[in-house]
Amino acid sequence: MAKQIVARQQGDDYQARWFWLQACALLDDFSKVERVVHEDDTLKSFDDVAVYYRSGYTNNRGMPLDADFYQVKFHLTSNGAITGEAFCDPGFIGATTVSLLQKMKNASDHCCSTGINHRLFLYTPWTIHPDDHLATLHSLRDGSIRWNALADGGDRSKSGKLRKRWRDHLGLKSDDELRPILANIRIQQGPTLNKLADDLNWRLKAVGLRPVADNNLNHPYDDLTRKMLANNMNELTVSSLLDLCGREGLLVRTPTRPANTTTSLGIRSFLRWAEDLQNQTQSMICLSHHFEGRRIINPDDWNIGILNSLENFVQQHIARGGSYRLHLDTHFSIAFLAGHFLPEKMGINVEVVQHSGGGINSWNFTNVQGTSFDSFEFVEETCHHGGADWALAIGLTHDIKNDVLHYIGKSLPSVGHAVLALPAGGPSSSSVRDGTHAECLASQLIHYIRTRGAEIGVENRVHVFSAAPNGFTFCLGRKMHPFHRWTLYEFDFGSGKTGAYSPSSTNDIRR
Repeated sequence: MAKQIVARQQGDDYQARWFWLQACALLDDFSKVERVVHEDDTLKSFDDVAVYYRSGYTNNRGMPLDADFYQVKFHLTSNGAITGEAFCDPGFIGATTVSLLQKMKNASDHCCSTGINHRLFLYTPWTIHPDDHLATLHSLRDGSIRWNALADGGDRSKSGKLRKRWRDHLGLKSDDELRPILANIRIQQGPTLNKLADDLNWRLKAVGLRPVADNNLNHPYDDLTRKMLANNMNELTVSSLLDLCGREGLLVRTPTRPANTTTSLGIRSFLRWAEDLQNQTQSMICLSHHFEGRRIINPDDWNIGILNSLENFVQQHIARGGSYRLHLDTHFSIAFLAGHFLPEKMGINVEVVQHSGGGINSWNFTNVQGTSFDSFEFVEETCHHGGADWALAIGLTHDIKNDVLHYIGKSLPSVGHAVLALPAGGPSSSSVRDGTHAECLASQLIHYIRTRGAEIGVENRVHVFSAAPNGFTFCLGRKMHPFHRWTLYEFDFGSGKTGAYSPSSTNDIRR
């Protein structure tokens, strides 16, 4: 009995923390969230947490979106996993008669009949079982079930058997009836209960609410959620959230909107930690459809689709003499390209919103004369004899020497020399203090490369590998114009292999 009570309480806490994490978006600078509801009576079949958006909001695919509905399922241990069959088992969600898939259909039917453009999220710390066919259908880009993969194959194929199982379970006659139900389903893996508390603390600090100390036995937001439900309060808007948190002593500062002279823009290439970027920006571009997780789907897109989309976005939204705050939830290469499209001579005032272990800060790249910072230490390595190209390995957050040299030895016979750039105090997540420090480091790096003089000419290509904050990478991209030929490289973090790099964007004299 005690174990059941603990499981229920921790499940309630998990749901409450996810509710508050969504509620924080109400206080973002340019929030598109209208209200956040806990135990939403509107959609009883998918009611744990609901997020309603203002008119005109669109999802990451550019489609109109009115609301997101979350079914939040916590588990005490990892002794289970999501499978295609589990969607049909009421016991998977702790029910006796109605399965998760039936709940999804009921929710979808209600939303379609009432004209609500929606998504339905299963949010749980459990993962999809790697041996289950559902794992091959689940997109790590946005959590969707890839219909093209599910529709591939006849009735005897793995996909065909799963389609039939789901159709029969829902009483559907054809795939045409199944497809619109699955189109709005998302499977999103959540963190542990304690990690969710850490994630919530980040957001609380960012929007001016009181974070919870690590050693607190009581979590005030968990308790407040229970008290809200007991008093028939299950919905928060901006005004009701500020009023409630003010009365409960949880409001540290009243949010203020940025000055009208600063335009907030966003660039996103992955969704993790950037799901609500629309609420923090006036305009944004999402490039996540080019990727599955962090891996590019079509490598040619680095120099075509991504490059052209990013350049068009910059040209459309940024003008000489303006002032901008830039959110870069992106791969290294895209942060670099964003800087390259905004060279210093353009004459704009730009700051980058930088995420780090110390929280979220705005990095302004003003070069303060006389300020003392840790600098780079450079080491040169000889690579292939007769190679005319140079490689640049920047290891601000991690030492990437072995990975880079392994990749050069195996895949880049044109590289004759490699410059290893490491911070004097050693790589770490705090090796770059702020925007001014990033500016100094980028200037030092460019100066070092340029002093190679005749050795790195217009005809020599520079191959750039980097483990660094995006604020620094953006700053480096702004300064790279003296070098007409360069290639950027992305590291495959999920491969577990040494030197797991692949080329991304390439620049020649024409740009």
